[in-house]
Amino acid sequence: MVSKNQSPVLKLSKPTLSLIYLTLLILISSCATPVAPTGGELDRSGPILVTTNPINATTNFTGDEIRFTFDDFVDRNSFRNAFNVEPDIDLDFDIKWRRKTAIIKFNESLPDSTTLIFSIGNELRDTRSNRLSTPINLAISTGDIIDSQKVTFRILPSQPGILVTEPRIFLYREPVDLTLPAFYTGGADTSGVVRFNYLSEGEYRAILVHDINRNRIWDRDREFAQPFENASFNINEIDTNEVQIFNYAKRDTLSPTIQGIGLLDDSRLRIRFSKAIKYDPENSIDFVSSDSIPFTAIHLYNDPREDFVSYFHSMNPLNDDATYQVISSNISDNLNNRLRLSNTLFDGSSAADTTTFRYVGAINTADLLPDDTLSIRYNKIITDPNVIDSLKIYVNRSEAKGQFNVSLSNNILLIHPNNEWIQADAYEIKTWDPSIAAFRDLRPTIINDLDLGEFQILISDSTLTDLPLTVRLYNRRNQLIINQAFQNEILLKQIPKGSYHLSIFYDPDLSGQWDFGQVDPFQSPSFMYIDRNFPIRSRMTSELILE
Repeated sequence: MVSKNQSPVLKLSKPTLSLIYLTLLILISSCATPVAPTGGELDRSGPILVTTNPINATTNFTGDEIRFTFDDFVDRNSFRNAFNVEPDIDLDFDIKWRRKTAIIKFNESLPDSTTLIFSIGNELRDTRSNRLSTPINLAISTGDIIDSQKVTFRILPSQPGILVTEPRIFLYREPVDLTLPAFYTGGADTSGVVRFNYLSEGEYRAILVHDINRNRIWDRDREFAQPFENASFNINEIDTNEVQIFNYAKRDTLSPTIQGIGLLDDSRLRIRFSKAIKYDPENSIDFVSSDSIPFTAIHLYNDPREDFVSYFHSMNPLNDDATYQVISSNISDNLNNRLRLSNTLFDGSSAADTTTFRYVGAINTADLLPDDTLSIRYNKIITDPNVIDSLKIYVNRSEAKGQFNVSLSNNILLIHPNNEWIQADAYEIKTWDPSIAAFRDLRPTIINDLDLGEFQILISDSTLTDLPLTVRLYNRRNQLIINQAFQNEILLKQIPKGSYHLSIFYDPDLSGQWDFGQVDPFQSPSFMYIDRNFPIRSRMTSELILE
């Protein structure tokens, strides 16, 4: 019996509790959004296709849906962006999901006796944002025969750091109408290979496009495009086992501009640009005050966390009783587009410097030559003598600061050996970083003449004889180490051994710009040779003959 001062208590048996618990688990699991399991090592591999229904190269297909099943849960929005139907027949369809399986349901009948390719580009990601490494193609035919022609392209970038998976190759059937969607489109895998299989016979035209709109139509006002070396080709006449090279120059002629200037104190400037600029200690920006006094600010460093932000230091205080205007600069971006100036005005400041003095990074600790200078950057002009006094230099674990000439240049600490860096010695440099109240430990690597090689370029192709050419060589850190014009032959010396990105191109006016041609009206690209893994061997002369 329950008293008036007590609340009723519901008592459940153990079997009843177990049933409720199981029911709750089922409800929760049925409502949950599929996600990849957590724990263990970080998975960096992209989604992998397990099965398709129907299988590839199916003929006489009469179904109203196709299915792709993956090994892991995928980002469903990325699937919609990555999925395409080739050729473009304006097919109406819906995408539904059953756990790891994408179901493409057709809302209309497929055309008779037609080969269709359902492609998934590398925009596809899994739930950990890992991209698909190689595009997927599922080909079916609604007739007895499936088209069997094919062509393979390889996109070769003119310089390292350019994403070959960014552009797409558009294939048009002759007669070509560039205002209409491309007949076929294809994206590259991470090695730059674009495969077109199951093509119909005929004459084709290929162009490379940054398809920003994702609509298979080249928007000539907004989207970069460049032509293949031939205006057109017959799919029946090309060697299907030969890869067609599509040299690619992501031509960026857009100059950086200043979007905003803020002062951290009366001398240090935080400048936001429209794009990343190239760091150079010789960079400077000139201002003039409202009372016509000139000022110059030098480049301290680029913000490692914000690509478009850089820091500068005015050699004289920018007082808060004046307004300043940018009047000149020698700044450029990484493609040598010079800064475009506009009427940029900003106010001075009387704020005190409250920024902690800190280490930014070493400019060059790898592959130092015997006579090189090691450069270490800080975030502000170095005025504290303790930066040098606290510096510790060890050679083979013995303190050896006296064997080096240590000096300052604005915000850079310079370390140069009195004689030479010696490859057989082990160096350790400890520089104080007040921001963490600890030493930064640097261990430079040294190379000598035994680690250097050279290479010679010889032109035997009669069409290139006596033509002005430019050779460029980039190291594995994407740094341009050789940029030189030549004719017929050239010998390049004192190059550290390793693998390099090499490009050679026709450069009639020595502008340093490769002419990649014109899509409409068609103009063929000029000569370009690219090797993404050109070897330089120590104490040897590598030879490249263009014939």
